[in-house]
Amino acid sequence: MGFERQSLHRHTAGLALGILVALTAAACGSGHDVTSGVPTSTDGTRLPADRVVWQVDTGGGLVPHAFVANDVPEVTIYGDGRVFLPVPAETDGGSAGTVPTAVRLVQGKVPQTKLRDFLDDVSASGALDESVDYGDPQVTDLPSTNVRLHGAGQPAEVDVYALMADFDTGLTGSQQASRRKLRDLIEHSRTLTGATKEWVPDRVEAIDLAVPEGAPSGDAAEWPGPPFIDVFGTVKPGATIDGPRCAELSGDDGAKAYAAALDAGRPFVDDRGAELQVVVRALLPGEVACERS
Repeated sequence: MGFERQSLHRHTAGLALGILVALTAAACGSGHDVTSGVPTSTDGTRLPADRVVWQVDTGGGLVPHAFVANDVPEVTIYGDGRVFLPVPAETDGGSAGTVPTAVRLVQGKVPQTKLRDFLDDVSASGALDESVDYGDPQVTDLPSTNVRLHGAGQPAEVDVYALMADFDTGLTGSQQASRRKLRDLIEHSRTLTGATKEWVPDRVEAIDLAVPEGAPSGDAAEWPGPPFIDVFGTVKPGATIDGPRCAELSGDDGAKAYAAALDAGRPFVDDRGAELQVVVRALLPGEVACERS
């Protein structure tokens, strides 16, 4: 049907956080899963510049394959203060046969003192403690929110199902308060950076999805990169998401593919006239292509 129930934990493999700790996955609707134990950063130890110290990623539920492949975390902050935020899409619609446009991102910077204060506030809030009960809203096929923290101490992580306020009804007062606290921290993390500017990735991930049976072909955009066979022909079977072929593009090839995908929002056609669903996604610094779960 072109849709899949995606696991709650869709971690961005290859980022420094993923290297430092094995992150766990939670099934859709399972509540939350936590690894805790983060001390404060008041000792003044400088955080590793390339470490992901805070990341928020919401997704899962019943969603089209193409939109799973196109996912970019909603907030990513590195130890040196770099912040990456996706630009909200104008629409979130589309049938199983459509290809989403590439996600635009902006980059900002958080001063070290401000970043440390935020990380300490998160730790002190207890929001990522293993004892927190976020409840389990009795709804199906909704996304979960995965939050990861790695300040001065050990990494911490929590997955919360259906975190949107609309689904707090029916939960206990304590559960609702915990969910509000986490939402407030997430919203605060989005505002840590001041001015932002559009960020152009130097590497992108290109995923050739199988076109769902019966999907409308529509108008196709001309593929600007190297021939598809050169891009995808050497990818090992089973090394990609749900079967499609995947590759990393960089340099001029990556720039052209990303620019085209920002405007396309429809299948590409290669130099032999074949129409293919290709999702082009920006790779964050340190992220490894084609290794997402």
